[in-house]
Amino acid sequence: MLLLNKFLSVVLIVLISFFISCGDNEEKKQAPLKDFKDPAVQLKEAKSLLGEDAQMTFLGNFDKNKNEELIAASEINTKDEWGIKFTSIKLNNEKPEKVFETKLLEGSLEDSRLEKLNLSSKDYELLYYHSGDFFMGSGGGEVFSYVIDFEEEEVYYAHLVADNKKISLYISDNISDDEVKQLFLNTYKRDFPAYVLVQEDVLYED
Repeated sequence: MLLLNKFLSVVLIVLISFFISCGDNEEKKQAPLKDFKDPAVQLKEAKSLLGEDAQMTFLGNFDKNKNEELIAASEINTKDEWGIKFTSIKLNNEKPEKVFETKLLEGSLEDSRLEKLNLSSKDYELLYYHSGDFFMGSGGGEVFSYVIDFEEEEVYYAHLVADNKKISLYISDNISDDEVKQLFLNTYKRDFPAYVLVQEDVLYED
């Protein structure tokens, strides 16, 4: 009986050593931790999830929990769709996960202004987009702006249309935050001081 107990003890020790060794080998086989601070790594992660349309990324705290998320800006240009999308991505070392994505929005990333936005009324970051003068033609044109709140899953929108009659500015009616509203109004007042605020969005006709 004593001999049997010794034998079982030896077998148990061998098995434990084997499993520990396997665990060590698995850890060695695991890929090194990704450096999400590196813009090249960020863009690679975004493209692996969203495809080659992903063109720009931003790393920041875009929710109330202060969890670091990746925001990807994509531009779609096909015969069926044209515009831009913004996607929040949860990062981990295995596979990125899509948290929220805007619908297809009018605009282009080319020559645009795109940056993280901090407001005193929010304890997390937002994203600000301004199309710049990309849409302005000799006879007029239009400019688009968006503030994207990924925590609330809301897109706040401003659209300026200039023609030979007047310059009209529309801001979306889902804006309840005065800071967002003033950001739009003041930005366009600086660039287009003669604008008229309108209650309905205006369709630009070239």
